[in-house]
Order: sequence, then C-alpha cells, then structure tokens
Amino acid sequence: AFILFKAGVDSGEVQKKLLAEKIMVTRPFGIAPGDEANYTDWVRVSLGTMEDMQLFLSALTKAIGKN
Repeated sequence: AFILFKAGVDSGEVQKKLLAEKIMVTRPFGIAPGDEANYTDWVRVSLGTMEDMQLFLSALTKAIGKN
C-alpha cells in the first residue's frame, strides 16, 4: 500500500531532505502530461511496518517543519 499526499512544499526538496534522514521516496512529481493539475508538491510513500511509518513521520516532520 502507499499514500500520496500534498506536502505543501516542492516534492524534490522533500525527497532530498528525507534521503538525508535515510528515508527513500519515489521520484519527485511534476505536471501531469495532458492534465492541468500540478503535482510538484505531492509525495508518494510506500507503507511498511509500524516502525517504518514512525521513522518516516519523524523524518517528514523535520523535512517540512510541520506537526
């Protein structure tokens, strides 16, 4: 399973910051071809164990500065 969420900041920057915390996410999104939607601030994350999710949440909080 995975989640796709709007981070509110550039997904490429979120990806870099998460990678610094040893959390890997999929490639940064952009503007969908043939679609007016802009996904540059959306992030997709695969879900694993509860421990994985807790580590991700901690790293995400650092990456985007929100609780």
